[in-house]
Amino acid sequence: MPRVSPNARLIRQEGYVYKERKTGKYFFQLTLPDGKRKTSVLQKQDDSGNKFNITAESDITPAVLAAAKERILQRETRAQAIILRAQEELARQAEAEQLALERQRTMPPLSLLEVIPSYCRLLTSNPNPPSTSTARNNIRWMQACLQWLHEQYPTLEFYDDIPEEAPLRYWQHLQSLHYADSTMQQKRKALIHITEKLIQANILHITNNIWKQLPDVRNVVNTPRAQFTFSDSLHVLRQFSRIRIRDWDEMRVMFAIGTFTGARWGDCCTMRWSHIQIENNRPFFVFMPRKTLRQRIQVKIAICPALGGYLAIARQWQEQNNNAEDYILPHIAVRYLTPSTRCPLGDNVIKVFQFCGYETTQRQRYNDSDRRVNLVGFHSLRGACFSRLIEKGI
Repeated sequence: MPRVSPNARLIRQEGYVYKERKTGKYFFQLTLPDGKRKTSVLQKQDDSGNKFNITAESDITPAVLAAAKERILQRETRAQAIILRAQEELARQAEAEQLALERQRTMPPLSLLEVIPSYCRLLTSNPNPPSTSTARNNIRWMQACLQWLHEQYPTLEFYDDIPEEAPLRYWQHLQSLHYADSTMQQKRKALIHITEKLIQANILHITNNIWKQLPDVRNVVNTPRAQFTFSDSLHVLRQFSRIRIRDWDEMRVMFAIGTFTGARWGDCCTMRWSHIQIENNRPFFVFMPRKTLRQRIQVKIAICPALGGYLAIARQWQEQNNNAEDYILPHIAVRYLTPSTRCPLGDNVIKVFQFCGYETTQRQRYNDSDRRVNLVGFHSLRGACFSRLIEKGI
């Protein structure tokens, strides 16, 4: 937070207005009843609803000051609400641990043979279960872990009595099999997920999830990443006039959506015309991301004029083909949603980057084995878009 300049002006005996020398912006600082000082930048709003930071003292009006004060108070209210929720969560956790200890003394432990059946019963009673493939993989990896526990600890009978050193020993066993980092991460998440669900359902009476001590592979490997910028994204779009690949016209629009919105690959492939909504004469994509579909959270992303040109082209050739599908990219959507053709579609995406001169993968030595590390992919468009937004101060 910038320091209050010596020539700051007292406003209504409740705050200060000052100008930051480096940026020329005006700020409002409010002293709260508890003595804390909170600051908010002064902003004005034009007729279109766009907000701008104030850099001229003549633009400071009572309405601007009132809006800045209101932002500070709302921000402080939200902070207090977050602290209160955190305190309530800590109280619930303490109560849950106490109940778990009480049940552990009064109820029988969970047998190793009952771990998978108990988890399956939880799946059938869950109103929002994970996808079929995710549940199947979770069960398969837990079965492999239980088999290893039976081989290494023949006398182990109950899941509650797994030795403390067992998780790290099992992790070392997986590393000796030279699994890919992504597979190791999925196995780790599966063991933590199943154990956590059993604890929450009061089926497993322990206070700590022993599998959480497994190392997070993402924090272990120092993975090199290529520097892919927004200019690189535009370069790829310009090269599509020379690329000849299956469904290249739809592929170009898909890359344009990823470049100008930062949406994930799956969302770009399955974007629909019905996702486009008009608000204040401006078009937006309003949709639920596939990755967080279970949370039912909608995302709204503005459609810039450059992207609007690509969507206009997509609408033209869709009407020429008499295609009544709601998908913006009908052929790409079918290929993505069909498991047998999703991988070839991903290979085509990689070929686009390679055609444009980008190295997409690199071999890296890790734990006495060679691993293929991804350097550039469709997700690079997302990072480049967000970096561009940050540079623009959005």
